[in-house]
Amino acid sequence: MSLQTRILLLVTTLLVITVVGTVSVLTWTTRQALLDQTKADGEIIAGMLARSASFANEVPSQVEETIGEQMVVGATITSHLIAIAEASGMAPDEIVAMLQDITEQTVLAEFWVTDENGHAYLTTETDIDFTFSPDPVEQPQASAFWPLLTGEETVVIQDAQKREIDDGVFKYVGVAGVDQPRIIELGTSADLLDQLAAT
Repeated sequence: MSLQTRILLLVTTLLVITVVGTVSVLTWTTRQALLDQTKADGEIIAGMLARSASFANEVPSQVEETIGEQMVVGATITSHLIAIAEASGMAPDEIVAMLQDITEQTVLAEFWVTDENGHAYLTTETDIDFTFSPDPVEQPQASAFWPLLTGEETVVIQDAQKREIDDGVFKYVGVAGVDQPRIIELGTSADLLDQLAAT
């Protein structure tokens, strides 16, 4: 074999070894960089999903809390409205008509206004005769509002739950009367809260 052929063979071999080595190193480096980037992206996505899941779990309770606070405002205004209406001599039927007008135009579904004995004599649910009881066995839901009548509490905000008079899931809040011992309770359907919790 001639010297020229040997040199050509040697150069070719060295060139192949260099190219294969370079390609191998570049392939390994690129693969490692892609794996590192994929791992970093996966950690970012996992963190975002965890934060999103945490936020999604908090939203229904935060919405319910905000709704409750707004309902307290409505109940407080109603307490003053009832005191003014009765002091001006409005008949119970006129007051009930006013409350029913409010339920027809807003998301509030029910008003329950009691006398000093806990009997709801002003209510938008005119077909139901209801008296609050302090006994949690007799009234697991409604008894929570009894302290408004006795003066032990001024505001009660209940979590949305199945109400005692039917299977509807409602959120109730109540405030004490401003003119006499009484319960002013407002109720609204919890359908929105159920939908948020389900999503």
